[in-house]
Amino acid sequence: MKLNKVLVSGGKGTLGSAIIDHLKEKKIRHFYFSSKKVDMTNLKNLDLFFKKNKPTHVIHTANKVFGIGGNASNKFEMINENLIINSNLFKICKKYKVKKILCIGSSAVYSEKYKRRIKEKNIFRFDPHCSEFYYGLSKRIMLHQLISLNKQTGIKFCYVIMNNLYGIKDNFNVDTGHVIPSLIHKFYIAKKNNSVVKLWGNPKTKRSFLYTKDAAKIVLKLLDSKFSIINISSKQEVSIENLSKMISKIYNFNGKVQWQKKRHQGVSQRNLDTKLQNKLNINEYYSLEDGLKETISWFKKKYNSSQIRK
Repeated sequence: MKLNKVLVSGGKGTLGSAIIDHLKEKKIRHFYFSSKKVDMTNLKNLDLFFKKNKPTHVIHTANKVFGIGGNASNKFEMINENLIINSNLFKICKKYKVKKILCIGSSAVYSEKYKRRIKEKNIFRFDPHCSEFYYGLSKRIMLHQLISLNKQTGIKFCYVIMNNLYGIKDNFNVDTGHVIPSLIHKFYIAKKNNSVVKLWGNPKTKRSFLYTKDAAKIVLKLLDSKFSIINISSKQEVSIENLSKMISKIYNFNGKVQWQKKRHQGVSQRNLDTKLQNKLNINEYYSLEDGLKETISWFKKKYNSSQIRK
């Protein structure tokens, strides 16, 4: 498939911006927008963008996310705005007959009943975990929309069930950011103020974290592949306790870490089956430590700029 005129929604986000950089490296013609440029909840604005630029392929990374800290207080916004965003995009893709849509899903679609080597076939079995139920539900519905769109119009799709991501230009808000960016910000503040770092949940919880620069390369290869549903994850797995120690070491932080185990308990483990991913023959270039060092370095340099969402 010849990649020409690729649109990236959420092009200013952590994954979207990494994809844009990779498209530039490959010299592939592309467009992108952020929520500030094109409000995807406004169908008219989205229509005008497609009418002007006529993208042939779409990489959809834009969505409303709040992290484990913000999920509980933003249930309605979580599901409602994501459904509007996705519905508007697919309606416009249908109107302008795009060739293929690649959507970034989330491992939040899986039930907590599954812990290790979770297979793609289990995406609709049992409910998503209560800590991210509405986010996971919106991602399940997105897949149903893609399947029905394909059956009706023939538009090809690739639904990427992405495990935890991190990288520069992430949401570093300590309340609504995901695990790594919120930890990076908390340790920064503690180092600066010589204060205690208060961490949520169980330190024994395990996660696999993929750096966005590695993820971007995988996404671009998937856009030109025959996979329709696929798990994408780092092969490295780490406990949140060891992750916090790695971040602490990078900061040279010698202060106290306090675990608030009763706050925001997430899934204890979420390890994805990556048999399909292995067929892509793409290895992770960044170790977790190297990715963290690069992200923290960027964060410290940009802390007082508008690029840091805090």
